[in-house]
Amino acid sequence: MQRPYKGGRRDPGSRVSALRVYRQQKNAQCYYSPIPDRQFLISANPAFKSLFAPYTKSTCKNMKTNKSDEGTPEDQPDDFESTVTVIKFGEHQGRFAFLIDPLPAPDRVFRLFDLPPELRRWVYDFVLVDRETIHLATSRSAKCSVRGSFSGQKPRFNINFIAVCRQAHNEGAPIFYTKNHFIFSTTTTAHDFFSLIGSNIQHVQRITICSHWYLSSGILMMKQLLQTNNLKSLSMSVWPWLRYYDRNKIARSMAPWIKAHGKTASTFFRLCRILQIDDPTESRKIKNAESSQSLTCLVFKKELAESIRHFYFRSSVIEDDDESSETGFMAIPEQDR
Repeated sequence: MQRPYKGGRRDPGSRVSALRVYRQQKNAQCYYSPIPDRQFLISANPAFKSLFAPYTKSTCKNMKTNKSDEGTPEDQPDDFESTVTVIKFGEHQGRFAFLIDPLPAPDRVFRLFDLPPELRRWVYDFVLVDRETIHLATSRSAKCSVRGSFSGQKPRFNINFIAVCRQAHNEGAPIFYTKNHFIFSTTTTAHDFFSLIGSNIQHVQRITICSHWYLSSGILMMKQLLQTNNLKSLSMSVWPWLRYYDRNKIARSMAPWIKAHGKTASTFFRLCRILQIDDPTESRKIKNAESSQSLTCLVFKKELAESIRHFYFRSSVIEDDDESSETGFMAIPEQDR
């Protein structure tokens, strides 16, 4: 059964007129089949030319499954339906014409936002969360650049997913910044990155400084981290030849954090729990093992905690109690001494 265009009558003449108006609006050209006794008026899309050209009146009843002598594929897109009629007036009177009726979007089209919120969160987690870490390093050509190992497998991680629309960004950005572990080459790189992401910094939970900790950018970075809702870990790599110099810079960089949260014992112990030490000289096997940290890391933890206490806290405020030993900063196992 033929369906008229909006505002048209059911006779073929009005349908052809509507098709011609549609063609003019789309700035299209008419196309006629080279078959002398079968001249068809084709609509705007150039793809229609290759799609409809081989068909004649006898073979156009089922545009989706029929196959012509010219070798047109059997399975055609089911985005429209077509009928054949005879033009009853105008310059093309008496000629056959294809009438193309667009079909509504099929039900089989997958729409992400039709899913329940719980399922959408699973999709965001699968696409936006890197199972390892995200490395960012500063370069001369750009403020931040991503570096990592090459893999022949197609990655499923795609940050562009949250740039599709506003709803995808609002739902996906918190998952991306919350569940990923960001590793920065220096505190300057971290400061530049946090400046670029704006209010999304509130979702960041795990970061690592793997190379140099600079005093000025370290202070600026700690000011930015005050906006985070639940910072779980701030890790740093400790190179043996920079240990003494780095621990003093790191301790002095904590000034904005301590000033904002107050010079209390709870602030000190909370900071000790957040700060984590990584020894870059350890092998990957040792890092992944479920064992105690190396003696280098444990010693540096104790030294850093003592530096923070010395710079910001009175000796009467913080005492070596059970809570301090739980942080791992104030005590070294006897077997490692």
